[in-house]
Amino acid sequence: MRRLHGVIVGAVVIASTLVVTPALAAAELPVTTSPDSLSFGEQKVGEPGAESTVTVTSTSSDPITLGTATITGSDAAAFNQKTDTCSGATLAQNEQCRIGVVPNATAVGSQTATLTVSDSAGTSSKTVPLSLVGSVGAKGAYYAVTPARVLDTRSGVGAPRAMLGTQKSIDLQVTGRGGVPLVGVSAVVLNVTVTGSTAGSFLTVYPTGAARPTASSINFAKGWTGANSVTVGVGTGGDVRIYNEYGATHVIADVVGFYAADSTVIPAAGNTDADFYPMAPQRWIDTRADGNAGRLGNGDYYQLGWNFGASYNPYVRAVAVNITAVSPNGSGYLSAWNGDAGAFPSTSTLNYTSGRNVPNLAIVPTSPCYEAWCSASGIPMIGVINTNTSSATSSTHLIVDIVGVYDNATPGDGLRFRPITPQRITDTRSGLGYPNAFGPGASGSVTSPASFAQAYALAFNVTGVKPTANTYLTLWPTGLTQPTASNLNPAKGQTVANAAIVGLGTNKAFSIYNYVGTTDVLVDVVGTFQSLFPAATASSVGAGPRAQAQSGSISGGGSRSGTPMNGTHLTH
Repeated sequence: MRRLHGVIVGAVVIASTLVVTPALAAAELPVTTSPDSLSFGEQKVGEPGAESTVTVTSTSSDPITLGTATITGSDAAAFNQKTDTCSGATLAQNEQCRIGVVPNATAVGSQTATLTVSDSAGTSSKTVPLSLVGSVGAKGAYYAVTPARVLDTRSGVGAPRAMLGTQKSIDLQVTGRGGVPLVGVSAVVLNVTVTGSTAGSFLTVYPTGAARPTASSINFAKGWTGANSVTVGVGTGGDVRIYNEYGATHVIADVVGFYAADSTVIPAAGNTDADFYPMAPQRWIDTRADGNAGRLGNGDYYQLGWNFGASYNPYVRAVAVNITAVSPNGSGYLSAWNGDAGAFPSTSTLNYTSGRNVPNLAIVPTSPCYEAWCSASGIPMIGVINTNTSSATSSTHLIVDIVGVYDNATPGDGLRFRPITPQRITDTRSGLGYPNAFGPGASGSVTSPASFAQAYALAFNVTGVKPTANTYLTLWPTGLTQPTASNLNPAKGQTVANAAIVGLGTNKAFSIYNYVGTTDVLVDVVGTFQSLFPAATASSVGAGPRAQAQSGSISGGGSRSGTPMNGTHLTH
């Protein structure tokens, strides 16, 4: 009890008192619960655990009508009600109802909440404490594998030995093959190549069992041989479906990595998973800087190193790069691999023909560099090697632009991948996402749809449609300076696609620039990169990494240093 100050009214002093009565505690609901509390132990963040059930038994001689069961507390989001036969139920004495709770950790460490069952009037209640300990799992993390061929219709690998015909499809088994586990896989990264096509067409690659989307994965002309990186969700039976629209073509697919659906992948794949950190695109190497001396002939290769700093170098598992063959004077292909000169690759990354610049996105596994040219021992390294398929004396220039890195220095600190069935968000032909075609020197921003509100970067396929001149497109996070890099190099009149991973900048948007001529642009999203922790933002991996380059040849070529470049991760 506390006394208020007196109040003077004329000459009379009136004293008043205020009695504060403690609030009455809610009565105990006449029920028992079994168990009295639920402790779920260790749970992986973002991976719903197994449901546990609380059984509620009435001890009242009179019927009890229950209200809505609730889970409350600052960590309530870490526990989800599933089965519920209690809310609104009327229980006679000894009659039972059940409430199921599913743990879904949202943070690392201890998380608690309270399950409350009350009567319909809210005058009595029974509580059940809930608890779990969150830890970082594998969901959405990337695993690099040694590139392996899983489909070749020319030889019958992965499908019958036959061309893929008009409006026909192949269901390709991707899990359990090429280093990809049977379980716990949400998406795979494939390098898909077409060759020997009888008509201009496109392929759509999507999860088996899903409706075929209005999207393309690779566009090609009659007789064209070329490749594109395709990230695709895994569908029914661990398959992906490859559909061809016109004519017939042979199809080749090499798997280079996969994303985890959940931590059930760990027994087969181990703990070599990595988070993704997007970077503002930066040029790693451009052999044109060395003039004709920088061209790659048959069997020539470059080893490329990037110094992310001693705290991160040992943990880098792969890099996302855009590789471009520039001004080739013959036909051939480039292959990207981990740079180990004792283990050259048997798969291709991109195919080129004389006179045409050809890019392709590649997610390339790294290896530690212990070569004499490395400024720091053990820096992450990749390699790119050239193979001629026409004249033995032909050659090509090489450009490599780095757009991101995968590492597990601090698991869960970066971005994790969520696949979707391909979704078209931009088609300048119809005004979808952007109102008109891109003219010469034009740039504009595309805002990510509201459904991707949690994304910090998008994985998509970008297509240039019938440009009026030989040109190139550059994509980057809106708000940052336009980089000296290219994502797509379409020739006049050509419809061609390339995969891209682009961070989202100001207003959750990315920018597109067209060099010359006028071209329509399509953007088909195949997945988003998001923080493992919904309320958190991903951090950067350090500042000022140095790029280095070294060249060589299978047959024993000389070496030369590339131009060092500085780069930083894109922060969110």
